[in-house]
Amino acid sequence: REDGGQDPWLIALTHKSVELHQSDPFDHILVTMPPYGMASLPKMLKDACPLIPVSIDQRDPWAFDGAFAYSSKSMWRKNITAMRHTLNTADGIVVNTPEVRIKVEQSFPEVDSNRVTVVTNGFEPDLFDSPTPGQPDAYEEGFIHLVHVGTLHSGAAMRYRGLKGWLRQLKHYRAEPADISGRTAV
Repeated sequence: REDGGQDPWLIALTHKSVELHQSDPFDHILVTMPPYGMASLPKMLKDACPLIPVSIDQRDPWAFDGAFAYSSKSMWRKNITAMRHTLNTADGIVVNTPEVRIKVEQSFPEVDSNRVTVVTNGFEPDLFDSPTPGQPDAYEEGFIHLVHVGTLHSGAAMRYRGLKGWLRQLKHYRAEPADISGRTAV
């Protein structure tokens, strides 16, 4: 929240968690993110239930994800701070690839790497043995061939955030007609 207060639904969620624990004790709490608005929840739960370990399933290091649009660089820094706080609060951290673990360890050296566990989520290393992507079976004339080779966004987009950034981006706009009369294949 912009006013620095806790979201009412996080407070309610914390109270409900305590109530559930009192009626049927549990051994561990796992908070998954996104939504990243829950970044303060692990600390709230630890404060409310100090004897229960709280882990987070981070999935991806959200503040580094170029897909997440920030209105300004200060908002991006705020998210980095929130991620740092969340990681330092958690008793355990689950990430989804070895590369994410490396990114977390390099970006937040104060986080104890023994608390970071990789649980792959749909990632099959055997499918990625080849150092170069395979070639399509055939190139067919008259079709548009789209190949996704990784992320389609980057941190470089930060310079085009906010009103001033959008005006700069508009300055670089060049109208180009698109011929969509051809055929496409999926």
